[in-house]
Amino acid sequence: MELRLNEEHRLLVDTFARVFANESTLERVREAEATSGFDARLWQQLVELGCPGIRVAAAHGGAAMSLRCISLVAQEAGRQLVSAPLVDSSVAATMLSKAGGDEALRCLARLLEGSSIVTVALRPAEASAVQVISHGAVADAIIALDHEELVVATTPKQALRFRENLGTAPIATIDLAAAERTVVASGERSKAIFSAGLEEWKLLTAAYLNGLIAQALEQAAEYGNERTAFGVKIGTFQGLSHPLAECATDLEGSRLLNDYATYCLQAGRSEAGALISMAYWFATETACRTMPQCIHIFGGYGVSKEHHIQLFGRRGMAIPNLLGDRQRILIEVADRAWGNARAEMPDVGETGLDFDPGPDFHAMTERINQFFAEHLTEEFDDFRGHSWDGFHPEIYRKLGSENLLFPAWPEEYGGRNASHAEMFALTMAFYANRWTEYPQIASKLIGEMVLEFGSDALKQEVLPQIVRGEAVACIGLTEPHCGSDVFAAKTKAVRKGGNWLINGQKMFTSGANIGKYVLLLTCTDADAPKHVGKTMFLVPLDHPGVEVHGVDTISAHRTNITYYSDVEISDECRLGDVDAGSKVLGHMLSLEQGTAPYGYEMKHMLDQAVSWSLNTQRDGRLAFDDPLSKARLARAYVDFTVAHVMCLRIVHDNEKDMSQRQHSSMLKSFVTEAWKRNSAELTNMAAPDSLYSDTRDLNYLESGWRSSLAACIYAGTTQVHRSVVAELALGLPRSRN
Repeated sequence: MELRLNEEHRLLVDTFARVFANESTLERVREAEATSGFDARLWQQLVELGCPGIRVAAAHGGAAMSLRCISLVAQEAGRQLVSAPLVDSSVAATMLSKAGGDEALRCLARLLEGSSIVTVALRPAEASAVQVISHGAVADAIIALDHEELVVATTPKQALRFRENLGTAPIATIDLAAAERTVVASGERSKAIFSAGLEEWKLLTAAYLNGLIAQALEQAAEYGNERTAFGVKIGTFQGLSHPLAECATDLEGSRLLNDYATYCLQAGRSEAGALISMAYWFATETACRTMPQCIHIFGGYGVSKEHHIQLFGRRGMAIPNLLGDRQRILIEVADRAWGNARAEMPDVGETGLDFDPGPDFHAMTERINQFFAEHLTEEFDDFRGHSWDGFHPEIYRKLGSENLLFPAWPEEYGGRNASHAEMFALTMAFYANRWTEYPQIASKLIGEMVLEFGSDALKQEVLPQIVRGEAVACIGLTEPHCGSDVFAAKTKAVRKGGNWLINGQKMFTSGANIGKYVLLLTCTDADAPKHVGKTMFLVPLDHPGVEVHGVDTISAHRTNITYYSDVEISDECRLGDVDAGSKVLGHMLSLEQGTAPYGYEMKHMLDQAVSWSLNTQRDGRLAFDDPLSKARLARAYVDFTVAHVMCLRIVHDNEKDMSQRQHSSMLKSFVTEAWKRNSAELTNMAAPDSLYSDTRDLNYLESGWRSSLAACIYAGTTQVHRSVVAELALGLPRSRN
C-alpha cells in the first residue's frame, strides 16, 4: 500500500502552496470580489506556471501530468480561495487536446498562452441550452456538448453579464443556442471526450472543496483556542467542538475517497464511475455541512463581511451547486453501481497511489475463507452473526489450532508475527462469512496487556490457553454510575497479605458468560486524584465470589452484569504497578486503535437492501427504480466506502509505523453513526415488510438498526471519540475531565 505523496508530489504541493499563499492572499480575494470574483493578475501568473496545460499532452504544449498532480494543485487552490478558473480551464484544455484538429488546437494554444480564457458548460446543450457557466462572465470561449457535437462556443462580451451571486464568482447565464460555435469533434467521440471531462471536473472540484474545507476548519479551530466565554476557551464547549470534529472526520473521509476513486480509475476497476460520483457528492455534502459550523463558532463576527470566514462560507456553499441539485448525484451513484449507467472515464496517468493491501492480505483472505468453507457447515448457521452470542467453542478451538486467532503475536507466544495487512484480511473474512470476531478482539487486547504488564507466572498460565482457543477473556471497565468515565470506578481492591480482596460491580461485561478471565479496573486508593489510585487485574471468572448475570438487549445480544464479593486473588494477577491503572489502560487504548475495522457489518445490510430493491415490485415497478430508494441505497454505499478507505488508511499507517490515534476515533464515530442512520433509512425504504425480524431477505435492516444503537456506545461513545478528534486533529482544548 502507498497513500503518501512521493517526492514529485511534495515538490508540486510546496511550490503551489507558496505561490497561492503569496499571490492569493485573502486581501487579494477581497479585491477580486470587487471585480466579479476574478483576479486577472493571478490568472496570468498561473498561465506562466503552465497551470492550464498541466494535463495536456506534451505534443500539444502541455506538461502531461497525472490527474493526482492537478488534484493536489486544486486542493491547494481551494485553501487560498484562488480567484481564477484553474479547474475549469484545466478541464477545457484537456478536452481540446483530446479533440485535436486545427480548430481545437488553435483554441488550446490561445488558452495556454494566456490570450484566451476557456471554460466548460457542465450540462449537454440539448438538456439545457440556457445554462449558468462557471467563469462564464470572463470566458472568451466555452466547450459544450451539443447533441453529438463537441463545440467551442463564443458569444459577444456584452451578452456575458455578471450578476451578484452567493459566491461572488464570475458566473454568467448563457444561451448556448444563440452562441457562435465551431465543431471540434462529433459522434460518439464527442460524447466520450465530454463525458470524461465532466468526470475529471467532478474530481478536481471535490479536491478544491477539500482544500477550502480544511482551511475553514483551521480558522475555526484557531478561533476556538483564542476566544474565551464564561472564563474558558470556547473550544472546550462540546456543543461547538463536536460538530467541528464531525466535519473534520468527514473531510478526512472526503480526501481519502477522492484518492481512492483516482486509484480505482488507474487500476481500471469497474466501480470507478460510481466512486467518482461518490467523491464529488461527499465533498459537496461535507462543504455544505461544514461551512455553517465554521461560521457559527465565530458568533456574530462570522456573519460580518469584515471577517474572512464568511468568504470561505459563501464559496463553500456556492461551488457545490454549480452542477445543479447535488442530491441527484446520489441517484447517479446508484445507477452506476447497480444499474446500467456508464460514463467515459478520464485518463489518470501515474498517481503513485496504491490501496491494495498486498500479497500477504490476499493469501490470508484465501486461507481463512478456505477454513470457513470447510468448517462452517449448516449445523453452525444459527451461530452466524457479529456478537458474543455467535461464539462456538468448537470452531474457536479449531481456529486456535490453525493459528487463526492471534497470528500477529510473537512466535514465542504461539503467533507468527503476522502483518497488519494479514490481520485486516482476517477481520474482513470473518465479516464476509458472518462469523463473530468479538471473542478474539477482546482476548487479543487482554493477551497483549498480559504480555506487556503481566508477571511471568501470569503469562505462562494465561497466554497458552488464549492462543490455543481454550480460554476467552473479556473486559470489565464500566460501572453502573460512571458509563464511559471509567476512572470513576468504585470497585475496590484491598490488600490481604500477599493477595488482594476485590468487591464491586461491573456493567456490560460482554462475554463474561463464556469467558475464563476478566480484565478488571479497580480502585486501590480512594483518596487519590481521579486518574490515580486505580489498579488493573486479570481475574479468573471461576473464582469464588464472582457472579455473572445476563442482560438482554434490544439488539437481541446478551451482555452481563458481574458482581465481585470478597474475591481473593494473587498479586500475580496484577497488571502493571499498584495505582498505575491509567498507564495500563492507556496502553490498551493505544492497542485498540488499530484493531477495530468497523463498517463491514453495515455491508451485509446494504447488500441485502440492494438485492431486495432489485427483486421486489412496488406500485407496478421495481423498488430500485424509485428515486428515493436509489438515493438511500447510494448514501449507504457512500458511507460504507468512506468507512472502508478509513480502515485501509489505518492499515497503511500501521504498516508504515505512522499511526495516529485520531484516525481510529474518526473511523469509530463516523461508521457507527452512519450505520445507525442508514439502517433507519433502509428500514424505512422497505417498510412495512422490513419490520419483520424473521424475513430472510430483509432481516439485516431492522436488526442492523437495533445493533447500531449499541455500536454507538461500546468501545467509547461517539461523543468520547469526537472529543479525541477535536483535540488531536483540530488542536482544540480538552473538553473532558
